Amino acid sequence: MTMLIYCVFAIIEGITHIHLMMYASKIAFIYCAWAMGQFFDPPKIASYLKALVAHILGFIMFIITAFIIGSTIDLIFH
Repeated sequence: MTMLIYCVFAIIEGITHIHLMMYASKIAFIYCAWAMGQFFDPPKIASYLKALVAHILGFIMFIITAFIIGSTIDLIFH
């Protein structure tokens, strides 16, 4: 769904030449947190906070992992 959100905003940005990708990122982030909140326990606000924290931690871990892999490859080949 995140990629579909980005695609819609990219098409609109391509047609109108208005920079919208910042808004697409925010909407995609909010959508993912909402979707994960539905997984935990939909009626509770704490579920959405858990989902937001899980999403942020997953994003941070992805960045750290990519940095470690990139640094390791750089050290091996240079």
